[in-house]
Amino acid sequence: MADVMMTSRNTTESGNAVDAAIDAGALFEVHSTPMEIEGGFVPTIHGGMYEGQPMRKVTYREMDNGSKKVLNIAHPSFPESNYLQVVETAEALFPDSTTNMVVLEDGGRLLFSQEIGEAIDLGNGDEIKPSLLWTASLDSTWATGCHGLAERAFCSNQLPLAKVHMMARRTINHDSTLAYRAQILAGVMDQIEVFVQNVSTLRGITLSKSQFDTIISKILPAPADDAHGKTVNAYAKKMAAVNYYYGEEAGGPAAGTAWAAFNAIQSAESHSFTEGKNQIRKQADIIIKEDQPLTVEMERACLALA
Repeated sequence: MADVMMTSRNTTESGNAVDAAIDAGALFEVHSTPMEIEGGFVPTIHGGMYEGQPMRKVTYREMDNGSKKVLNIAHPSFPESNYLQVVETAEALFPDSTTNMVVLEDGGRLLFSQEIGEAIDLGNGDEIKPSLLWTASLDSTWATGCHGLAERAFCSNQLPLAKVHMMARRTINHDSTLAYRAQILAGVMDQIEVFVQNVSTLRGITLSKSQFDTIISKILPAPADDAHGKTVNAYAKKMAAVNYYYGEEAGGPAAGTAWAAFNAIQSAESHSFTEGKNQIRKQADIIIKEDQPLTVEMERACLALA
């Protein structure tokens, strides 16, 4: 995946996660007000530890222009805090390793990445770096957590590994920090090891352009002759992206291999197929949901040739 952080003006680059959060505008103040229904009536909770409190509260932030941006409508137990906790946690775990940070949807979501290991040479100068993508949200759309990535230098792809950790605690002490760090590193490096093994297999498979085209015709079939014009145009646009990235790989360190074919379709699926409104969110969702069906099918088809 192209670096999801680098395609928006609401981004920052900084080694220190807290500094990056300040630059990105992630540490705004969160306010709340009881949710009212018609006539100003505020429904309240009857019984339990929240007795007498509003059944729901509206959390919001004030924008620079004086308007209010609603972030959530939630139970009174929902915390009224910004992203400082997750940012401080990430900084404590991996100091001065933050590479990019972006605030989406006026504060509703936060993304940032960290480099957590040395580059690994896959051969012929084709390198990947172990990294993390952190996610958090104040609108309950993303859980707070981090996801393992292998960042490929040649094409700036961010290749998803898996979700490696969920940070749910609001405070952590020094011993817990070390334990979490070890846990995350172990999880990512275990995944990297398996990933590198798979890459080695793909790099060892020679794949011609005609073989690539045959696989593409199966996993991305052409529309029927009587298909609607919009369907035909959408297909043509996807195929143009696929062929463009295949051409890019043809001049790269893995040219003529299944690894190049894998990256071509992965690039198209994440760079081009997500174009339009909310592209960064769509790209992040690919990592969070591990949702790249064409890339998976390409890998499966290539491995069948081994």
